[in-house]
Amino acid sequence: MISVKEDLHDKPWALESDLRTGTALRTDKTGRAIITVLRHLGRITEARVNVGGSMLSAFLLNV
Repeated sequence: MISVKEDLHDKPWALESDLRTGTALRTDKTGRAIITVLRHLGRITEARVNVGGSMLSAFLLNV
């Protein structure tokens, strides 16, 4: 169960842990730079979510 302060129902989102374990985005300097640029341009926003008692980052796509 995921509890959040922001509403995730209207936007596509992905957990940071899913991005790290998947093959879509590498976690080297280039991958982190891509996330930084997308955040700066307003294409993604970051929200803190509570998943099973631990706080994780979720990236919300602004489409």
